[in-house]
Amino acid sequence: MNQQPIIELCCANIHSVVLAHAFDADAIELCCDLDHGGLTPSHALIQKARAIFKKEMAVFFRPRNGNFVYDELEKELILKDIEWAISEGIDTVVAGGMTVEASIDEPFSTQLRKCSNLKKLSFHRAIDICKNPESQIQRLIDLKFDRILTSGCASNAVEGIATLTKWNQKFGTQIEFMAAGGIDHTNARFILQESGLNRFHASLRINQFSEKTIMNFGNEERADPEKVKKLFEVFGRLK
Repeated sequence: MNQQPIIELCCANIHSVVLAHAFDADAIELCCDLDHGGLTPSHALIQKARAIFKKEMAVFFRPRNGNFVYDELEKELILKDIEWAISEGIDTVVAGGMTVEASIDEPFSTQLRKCSNLKKLSFHRAIDICKNPESQIQRLIDLKFDRILTSGCASNAVEGIATLTKWNQKFGTQIEFMAAGGIDHTNARFILQESGLNRFHASLRINQFSEKTIMNFGNEERADPEKVKKLFEVFGRLK
């Protein structure tokens, strides 16, 4: 088993990208609004991140909060954003859609595969709320997806460890699974050893809350240098 996992840092702002570069992370995923599951990042963030970070850069495409059942206008936005981002040199597309029956939107998935061209295509954590997820995983394999981001249908990867292990054993030679959800230095080695997965997705955010005002402007979604350092220390990854 590979005891040196691939560490992907989820970056919701440019400061997290700089941090990922400083710690020599293996990959980053760009998004914004982590408190609501992530949204498509700005064009400026994608461009600047690409200039800074030279390893694998994934971008999360989701045009709004709420469910993953998209109408034709929303699908058009996603596809146009993907086309533009690919022109800017991204490596991996993270996207997906669902039906009202909580299954994968297969026609849209086919569009995503075509639009992504030769780039890697990853299905996001919507898999964790699909009905009959194993049958949906097989469909993603058939649809030529390369990767699935998942917590094993649980609120975090530790709680979903049994499912992650099962899926990796059953499908791991056909599609890559990336563990996500609450991953940090306290549980990363356990997840690696128990599940056999060697790719982790972590946000490692600063525990910071906005000052109370007459309006709620949300929290700053910046990766915490100390948390990132501790995760890399677990695997002897510090320079």
